[in-house]
Amino acid sequence: FHTVQELHPSMSRTPKAIPQSIRNLEGLLSHGALIWFVSILLSHLFFPPWPVAAFASVSMNCVYVLACILSRDGNHLLLELLVTLSLIVVTVYGYQTSSAMLLAGAIVGHGIWDLTKHTCCTGVPFFGWYLSFCAIFDVLYASVLFQFLL
Repeated sequence: FHTVQELHPSMSRTPKAIPQSIRNLEGLLSHGALIWFVSILLSHLFFPPWPVAAFASVSMNCVYVLACILSRDGNHLLLELLVTLSLIVVTVYGYQTSSAMLLAGAIVGHGIWDLTKHTCCTGVPFFGWYLSFCAIFDVLYASVLFQFLL
């Protein structure tokens, strides 16, 4: 088996490929992701599940657009905006129609985008640890959420 870097060296997502402006924020990103994760889970104890899930879906989709803006990466901004806006539209429609399938589907869709970014090295360069964690969380959260919202 070959790694992505061996097959496509230009697609390597080593720390060098991640813009310096994003690398400088790695510590803040890791702490922010942990706070976001805990906040979303705790919010389900105090608030109705639909708005919490919709907020989680919309907020998780803004990370990569923000990364493009912070790194001044115009090359990936259009792609990241298209993916983000598509998933936000599905989220909002799922929320408005009380469709657990659409709301959970938008969250799974974000997890699929994370895996695609990680395995195919597409979109704005980002940390592999973040993409992996986010993809796992998205799929597990959407699965539990779907069962809970039915």
